[in-house]
Amino acid sequence: MPTVNDIFSALDRLAPFETAMGFDNCGLLIGDPEAEVTSCLLALDVTHEAVARAEAVSAQLLITHHPVIFHPLKAVRKGQVVYSLTEKKLSVISAHTNLDLAAEGVNRALAEAIGLTGLEPLPNPDGLGLIGCFPEPLRVSECAALLKERLSAAKVEFTEGDRQIRKLALVSGSGGSYWEAAQAAGADAFLTGEVKHDVWISALNSCFPLLSAGHHATEAVVLEPLSRWLEKEFPMVRFEVYQEFPLAAL
Repeated sequence: MPTVNDIFSALDRLAPFETAMGFDNCGLLIGDPEAEVTSCLLALDVTHEAVARAEAVSAQLLITHHPVIFHPLKAVRKGQVVYSLTEKKLSVISAHTNLDLAAEGVNRALAEAIGLTGLEPLPNPDGLGLIGCFPEPLRVSECAALLKERLSAAKVEFTEGDRQIRKLALVSGSGGSYWEAAQAAGADAFLTGEVKHDVWISALNSCFPLLSAGHHATEAVVLEPLSRWLEKEFPMVRFEVYQEFPLAAL
């Protein structure tokens, strides 16, 4: 059977961990690289619920997008998710900004999920994001409705406007700061996961359509294609995707 390290090496080919941004914490963050894997759970985040699901499917490995350890830990105690992982001997590989930057990573999955074609990189110093085209021009409100449906988003916020959107730029997750790069690149609008208030106001005053479909919705789209890719690489391992959104809203 393949080991945790075998799966890590495969992910490293798809989205090299050395490409992760300097602030990030990616890689095998918890566990034994030599442990054999027969079952693996993919999730956006490590939550107690995701750990419970991993245990329910007898998984030895969790693959997440967001790092299970991001800020330095000063203690690990019973009741904490890191304690639970080590207690249950669950390994965790987190592929974060390296998967954002990968050619077949999060942003491509997002672009394909909403039907963009003719994809090109979004010019910016960090190398994040893509630009693509819809088959037909859409009004801003029509684009928002399409995003809500295609991404199963809880809500889509957007700046109103009469502009027709054909060319859309996007950066998954917390990409609001890239809206000016999208505007400079000739995009008709910009999509991301979450946007700070001052960015909304700046885009609004620039009459540039900005759409936010939620951090989870713009990144969780990578889990299914990543799972399919891993299934081809390791047909003897069972891969399952955990899509649950961890927050509640009224």
